[in-house]
Amino acid sequence: MKAEKQRALVAEELLETERSYARSLHVVVDVFMKPLRTASQAARAGVSAASVDLVFAHWLPLTALHDELLAQLERRIGGDAWHSATCVGDVISGIVPYLRMYTAYVDAFDDSAAAVAKWNRSHRATQVLQVL
Repeated sequence: MKAEKQRALVAEELLETERSYARSLHVVVDVFMKPLRTASQAARAGVSAASVDLVFAHWLPLTALHDELLAQLERRIGGDAWHSATCVGDVISGIVPYLRMYTAYVDAFDDSAAAVAKWNRSHRATQVLQVL
C-alpha cells in the first residue's frame, strides 16, 4: 500500500505542477502579450507589432500544448479518475515530440531579449509597460 500511496502523491504533484504552469502561461498571454499587441496598434506606442510578435512568437503554441497536456492529465488523474492501475506514461510520451517547440523558444531568446531591452530604452514603450 505504501508504494500505491506514493505513486498517487507523485501523480497528484504532476497534475498540480501542470495546472500551475499552464496558469502561468495564460497570465503572460492575458496580462502581457494581448495588451502589448493592442498597444502596438496605436500610433507612436513605442512597441511595434513586429517586436511583440518576436517576443511572444512561441507563446501561444506552448500554451496550447500545455492546455492539452493538462486536459489529458485531468482526465487521467483528476477528481475520482485515479486508481491504483492508472498510468500516465502514455500521456507524457504523447507530448514528447511537441517538446521540440521549446528548442525554437530557446533559439529565439536572444532576439526576444534584445527586443525587450529596446522597449526598456524607449520612453513611450516604458509608459506602455508600466500600465500593464
